[in-house]
Amino acid sequence: MMEQQKRLRESEQRLHVAEERIRLALEAADVGIFDYYPAVGVIRWSDRCNELFGLPAGTKPDYVTYLNAIHPDDRHIIHETIREVLSPGSTGHYEIQYRAIGVVDSRERWLEEKGRVLLDDAGRPARFLGTILEITERKLAEDALKKAKQDAEDANRAKDQFLAMLSHELRTPLTPVLMTIASLQRNHDIPDNARRDLEVLRRNVELEALLIDDLLDLTRIAHGKLELRNDAIDVHASLNYALGVSASDLNEKQINIQLDLAAKEHHCWADAARLQQVFWNIIKNAVKFTPARGQLRISTRNDAEHYIVIDFTDTGIGINRELQPRIFDAFEQGGSGVTNRYGGLGLGLAISKRVIDLHGGKISVQSEGRGTGATFTIKLKAMETSLLEGPAYPLDHDGSAEESAEILLVEDHEDTARALRRMLENAGYQVGYASTLASARDLAAKRRFRLVISDLGLPDGSGLDLMGELGDSGQLRGIALSGFGADSDVAAAKAAGFAEHFTKPVDWERLRHTIHRLLDRRS
Repeated sequence: MMEQQKRLRESEQRLHVAEERIRLALEAADVGIFDYYPAVGVIRWSDRCNELFGLPAGTKPDYVTYLNAIHPDDRHIIHETIREVLSPGSTGHYEIQYRAIGVVDSRERWLEEKGRVLLDDAGRPARFLGTILEITERKLAEDALKKAKQDAEDANRAKDQFLAMLSHELRTPLTPVLMTIASLQRNHDIPDNARRDLEVLRRNVELEALLIDDLLDLTRIAHGKLELRNDAIDVHASLNYALGVSASDLNEKQINIQLDLAAKEHHCWADAARLQQVFWNIIKNAVKFTPARGQLRISTRNDAEHYIVIDFTDTGIGINRELQPRIFDAFEQGGSGVTNRYGGLGLGLAISKRVIDLHGGKISVQSEGRGTGATFTIKLKAMETSLLEGPAYPLDHDGSAEESAEILLVEDHEDTARALRRMLENAGYQVGYASTLASARDLAAKRRFRLVISDLGLPDGSGLDLMGELGDSGQLRGIALSGFGADSDVAAAKAAGFAEHFTKPVDWERLRHTIHRLLDRRS
């Protein structure tokens, strides 16, 4: 018996030593420890807990003292935690954060409490024990980080709104300029020297529009906001469309085009507008850096991995080997000498690479150096023709649209409306013109239009509402015009029923191709 008592005393002594070591370690770490017996309402805690709750030294707390020291808005956390740890299936462990208001100093502190509940044989809570640590500095740092993040998001949002509005204001006046130039160029009585001057004007206005587009696209890419609206796309038709849009530039420099569209599987799952943008960027690059009467060869093939491989090979100035790894970086054009001579910001290829990356494809360049030309290669996963529900309608068509078709033009910008109306009428279309939503409704009620071309921002409403009303029958196609070109703007136009969305300034050749395609499809 004496031996057992001796071993018991030794065990108690070792336990006491161990508890003291733990207590000293916790106090050294500024951690308070507590032990609460709910049956008798007694709380035993360390002096550090009095400091954490702003209580006078030596305070002998009870549950009410503990609860009153907690911020009134956070006391519900304690009640909810107790209910949770006592619920069936609970492990009994908990970890909570709350604010305490010092009784002595009235200072607000953030505390983190970790503990567990021990139950008696009847399943009632017999004891709560745990630790309390001050985390005020951590919470302040977290709050500062959240505020900084929110401020950055607000600044980005304000910047995006500013860029969108600036883009709208810069784009809108360019449309009547381009339309007027296109109209004058079709006048056979214009002298050759004036025609050349008009071409200079056209090229520089288009360059201005391209710079605006590229800067906005780069901003969207940087924020991960470049969205794709994928569908089954005929790559061959898309290439032909891009060539058609670039025809005037190709003809001006007398670039010889060679097509070898040999890929048997030439459909892919892609965003038609973005893919055309990539093809157009590469073709424009080839025209830009290829001397007059040069050559551009575009070929397609399928590889063993069922990709469609598109090669654009030009006889241009070529790219030095050391510059090729950076050619798809933003603002990189192949050296300052190239930039100074040919101009531009060097954004087209950077945007093209990001678009192709988003499609799960690859884009690369190969050149033997200066004076040897260059080959840009794009690889996209091909779709098996059997997976298509039906034959893909090409993006352009050789058939003729009815030139006498009636078109409703809705545009409140007077110069743009005048120029667009003249171009449409010169192309043989019958044009009904309205400058407001109300007058457009009146015209649509009196005449049978086959196509509506509408600005989205009208004095008395939105072109989106107009398309929603007129397109209900499914017989009227629509083309949206807007100075806003964000993905959300395009998506809103498509959701309203517009078949196409054009961001100002409007290129006449592209608009003509689109009108031709939409009317031909309806005939």
